[in-house]
Amino acid sequence: MAVRSIISEKKDMYDLIPIIENWLIEKAYSVTVIANRIDAEKEQLSITLFLDNYPSGCLIKIYSTEEFFNKLKQYLMTEHHLTYQIPCPYCKRETDVSMNNCPYCGGSLK
Repeated sequence: MAVRSIISEKKDMYDLIPIIENWLIEKAYSVTVIANRIDAEKEQLSITLFLDNYPSGCLIKIYSTEEFFNKLKQYLMTEHHLTYQIPCPYCKRETDVSMNNCPYCGGSLK
């Protein structure tokens, strides 16, 4: 299970928690929300999301499979018109989710 992070630039965690919770329920997941944490289970798959507000938006840390991460990201981008930045693991500056390397320090983003 991989950990991926994305930053929503347009909505904060108070907007995103019910959006993500409802989407998971529609996908037949069993969902529990406690403060800024969302836990979801379906069959053998367990997913955990942590949401934290930052000045530039909401940081979403997703502990899941790559497939789930991509589905959630696609849903949020198409249905809620969100754009995403990811924090560079080296310099912590935010950069576009589609980049392979950080434009600031050159570190790998994949």
